[in-house]
Amino acid sequence: RFMPYTSDVTAHFLTSPIGVFDLNGDGMHDICVKSIGWEGGSNFVLAKNAQGEWEQVLLAMWGT
Repeated sequence: RFMPYTSDVTAHFLTSPIGVFDLNGDGMHDICVKSIGWEGGSNFVLAKNAQGEWEQVLLAMWGT
C-alpha cells in the first residue's frame, strides 16, 4: 500500500482480517488477522478457550 507522507505516523499501522476458519478442527471458528507496523508486522490467530474467551493461539512475526 502506498500513501502520501503525513506527520501522523499512526496512518502507517494497519490491522485487517485474513479470514475465519476452523484451523484446529474443533468445530469452532478461529479468526486469522494481519497486523502491519512501521518496519514489520505479524499474522496471528485468535481462538476461543475453555472459558469462551478469545485468546491468541498462534503468532508469526515478520520484518525487521
